[in-house]
Amino acid sequence: MNKLLSRLITATVVMVMFIPLNLQAQDTLLVPHIVDNSPVGALNATIVGDTTSTGEQAHSVYQLENDKIYLMNAILITDYDLNLVGEAPDPSDAASKP
Repeated sequence: MNKLLSRLITATVVMVMFIPLNLQAQDTLLVPHIVDNSPVGALNATIVGDTTSTGEQAHSVYQLENDKIYLMNAILITDYDLNLVGEAPDPSDAASKP
């Protein structure tokens, strides 16, 4: 009985650890640094335009590309949590940068 309980607890902990990673991946949108052939306002346009058919925000996490500049054309005011994250660095680029 004790072994079964231990295995059940271990399985539960493992599931709890991996579920948030999967949910975040589905809730993350990669933001392009150019929209409509212009870098100005790409971040704003992507976030403001990211809505469902009911008008609710479709994603809660927005991932920015490495080595790109995002020019904003307005202040973003939201009534929801806005999370910006950076793209994971490319290990092959580390050798070429100081």
